[in-house]
This record gives sequence, structure tokens and C-alpha cells, in this order.
Amino acid sequence: MKKEYRLLKFDDFTRLMKSGHKIKSSSFVIYFLANTEKHARIGLRVTKKNGNAVVRNRIKRQIRAMLVDSWDFAKEFDLVIIVKTNYNLDDFHTNKNELEALLKEIGEKS
Repeated sequence: MKKEYRLLKFDDFTRLMKSGHKIKSSSFVIYFLANTEKHARIGLRVTKKNGNAVVRNRIKRQIRAMLVDSWDFAKEFDLVIIVKTNYNLDDFHTNKNELEALLKEIGEKS
């Protein structure tokens, strides 16, 4: 995932979480809101409850790989993906299918 597609600032995260729409599943919570950019921006949040730094970074790499396969970055949305602790209980393909279902639901709402 290119760096220009990442949401990095704390203010952007809080703005999205206060005024954005929310979708939940057993492993993810996704906040989304339309933006004024020409492309999507995505922020990831993985807490210490998911594991140490090595585990959290692995989860973030996996989610970025899932997003490259299943999200159209030409859509003008800001997303914040929060990973729940249940993520570690399932395998990669189960988590990917769950994330794809949520992203499809966001695409239908746009």
C-alpha cells in the first residue's frame, strides 16, 4: 500500500471516529467517511492487547496486503480499521474474507 494512501495524523483518526459511520464484525471495527481527496486514505489501529510489537506489525502487514487485493483506492473514502483481539484467533483467509465482506458493505453504501 502506497504511503499516500495512509492516514497517519491523530486529528484525522479522531475526526473520523467522531463523525464517521461505523461497521463492526468479530475481528474488525471500521469507521468510514467520504473525503475530498482523489483517492482513499486508510489508517490502521492495532492495540497492545493483540500482542507485542512484532505481532502488531505482522497484523498491520497482513491487513495492508488484504487491502491491496480487495479495496479500490480510487474511491474517495477515509477509513480507520481497528483490529480486535479476536483477529489472532482466526487464520489469514478467514480474516481476509471477513474484511472483504465489510469493505463490500462500505462500497454498497457509497
